[in-house]
Amino acid sequence: SKYFIDCLNHIIALRISGYQIHFLNENTQQEMPTIYKNYDLVCCLSQQQEAYGMVAVEAILSGCAVIGSKLGGLEEAIPDEKFLITEYWNTEKIALEIKRIAEMQDLDVRVSDCSSILQERHLWHMNFSQYQTLIQ
Repeated sequence: SKYFIDCLNHIIALRISGYQIHFLNENTQQEMPTIYKNYDLVCCLSQQQEAYGMVAVEAILSGCAVIGSKLGGLEEAIPDEKFLITEYWNTEKIALEIKRIAEMQDLDVRVSDCSSILQERHLWHMNFSQYQTLIQ
């Protein structure tokens, strides 16, 4: 699509080197673990409200940095504000954000911290006790 081509052209213009850039479209759930394993950065740039950003959560828990739209469920799913982008329609801004995140000195630490936060959020026994308190 024009959106992805524009984004890729901005990435090329910024001379982001040493990274393979791929735009993935509709993949099956079975393909996703392999995708997460092969990439360092996943972009979840939804153009509309989502209930929850499960792809973002799965990617972070798999060790990927995630750039996501500061919109709806993605904002809740991505625990580090530095990985959220407000101008998700602006392909030049997206390319700049990809470059900024790719060049972060503490990227591995930030992704690890996000993963720890998400693991705590998604522990069933913790969620169950919270729901149980609400029900009572």
